[in-house]
Amino acid sequence: WANIDKGYTTYRFSFLSPLMMSDQGKLDVGLSAVNDVAGAFSTLNVSLAIGYALNISENHRISAALIGGYGQKALDLEGQTFDEQYVLGSYTPSNPSNESILNENRTYPDLGFGLLWYMNPDGEIAPFAGVSASHYNKPDESMRGGLGDYPVFFNYHGGLKIAGEKFDFTPNLRISTQGGAEDYEAGCYIDYKINDDIKIPFGVWYRYRKQNAFAAM
Repeated sequence: WANIDKGYTTYRFSFLSPLMMSDQGKLDVGLSAVNDVAGAFSTLNVSLAIGYALNISENHRISAALIGGYGQKALDLEGQTFDEQYVLGSYTPSNPSNESILNENRTYPDLGFGLLWYMNPDGEIAPFAGVSASHYNKPDESMRGGLGDYPVFFNYHGGLKIAGEKFDFTPNLRISTQGGAEDYEAGCYIDYKINDDIKIPFGVWYRYRKQNAFAAM
């Protein structure tokens, strides 16, 4: 987006740490903050998550998590111009824009959950599968009030990890849906193990968005 004036700029911070570990499972807590700016629009989301990984058998694990957050959407009208303010090709800032904007700032709660099953065997292959949902409470983010229920974002993913002596390969597939839009992504993580304590991860992905665009990462 470098060629677009005032294009997208996104900052993201995340932190995850275990709170409690036992033979039966592990309790984790996480913090995430995302700030996304697109022209005159900006969105800030700060979330706290708590998750528990349960050992259901010798090799099988189930992890579940709940996430609660606070979202803020803002619109900076300073310096914005509208078609109605141009008369015979001349711009006059005192002309009304006829824009029905009730608020330049909107805050809302944001809730979600996730569920993951995975195997942790002694062998070389470990499959996994999961589902998650964001904006499950469908928060109203509209600047006009009562008109902007956020569609629920569902994410389905699965794959398997293939462990080797120097390289680990993790091919996986992700499908996400939101408000009628669908994304399909296929890719592979590659971990190069320098030694028992240090590894370097890589990733190769292909993304197909239904009726929209192709992208590679």
